[in-house]
Amino acid sequence: MVEAAGDSDFDVALFVGYHARAGHPTGVIAHTYNPRAVLVEIGDRPATEAALNGLYLGALGVPVAMVTGDDALAAELDDWMPWAETVVVKHAISYQAADSVHPSLARDLIRDAARRSVERARGDGNTLQLLVLDPPLDLRIEFTTPSQADFVATIPGFDRIGDRSVTYSTDDAITLFRAFISAIRIAPAADD
Repeated sequence: MVEAAGDSDFDVALFVGYHARAGHPTGVIAHTYNPRAVLVEIGDRPATEAALNGLYLGALGVPVAMVTGDDALAAELDDWMPWAETVVVKHAISYQAADSVHPSLARDLIRDAARRSVERARGDGNTLQLLVLDPPLDLRIEFTTPSQADFVATIPGFDRIGDRSVTYSTDDAITLFRAFISAIRIAPAADD
């Protein structure tokens, strides 16, 4: 979703169609990149895809100005990116159910928020911030099966802990992001 950002020159990021983190009790289609990861934490804080992507972009100097999704995601982002405008286009009822706004209203809400966000990024009173965390950046991923954790633990830098989890630590957000993506991509190999 954001890997190409390192090869280009972006001033601001707008995340459209995001969702709550894996393990959220009511978030609609809540996951973090892959359904095999049932919980992802950075520094003991549950992390969403928006948080992971925002941390990567923060290391590249790109702030996140807007995120759209359900109300569960919006609540989670208050802790990660309180400066980002959140656009709630559905209210989470459960993993498989939501009370969505009408598509034409969602389109208008997103368009208007995107305009405001870009104007904010260009304006003199820009209050956007980069998502940057103090090192070390400690990642923990809990998988659905022990074998998925076993496979990921073969990646250099990952350590196997507990029944179904791995950890990884670095001082660099780009390295953390790439390690996370590697783990998420190799975990399904354990299912074969």
